[in-house]
Amino acid sequence: MSDQSSEILRVGDEKLYIDQVQPLEAFFKDYEMTPAKYWRLTALSSAENRGYCGTWEIKNNSLYLISIYAYRVVKKGFWFWKKVTYPEVNVSDLFPEAIDGEIKATWFSGVFRAYSKTLRNPVDDCLWVKFENGEVVSHRWFHVNGKTRKDDIPYEKPLP
Repeated sequence: MSDQSSEILRVGDEKLYIDQVQPLEAFFKDYEMTPAKYWRLTALSSAENRGYCGTWEIKNNSLYLISIYAYRVVKKGFWFWKKVTYPEVNVSDLFPEAIDGEIKATWFSGVFRAYSKTLRNPVDDCLWVKFENGEVVSHRWFHVNGKTRKDDIPYEKPLP
């Protein structure tokens, strides 16, 4: 079994990797109440057994889902005659109200850390950010310095 791939967070021109939190999961709790509940997102690799990989962006002090990398399983017919297709899913498929293929993550409230390198490799910097209904409430940048978070060195840097 392989590690889960991290979701990506873009902050200005930086590419960060979100640690453990998947902001789209809060949406999927409500997703069950929609006609699209019959979709089943399928993993693209063994590193994505949640069925998708999202790319997020912080802009205008808000969190946006800007792309999703997933396929939808569609089964037709009896079990022995089934036809399985894998149409690609995009943000507008999940959110018809998306503008230019991206949507503000108003369903997400929580905290996560995002690192400048993958978790398997040594990391340089970390962004800690707290959201309420998709809005940035607070954030803090750190230079990673050692094996424990208490050794990290905070520094000031605004979000774009």
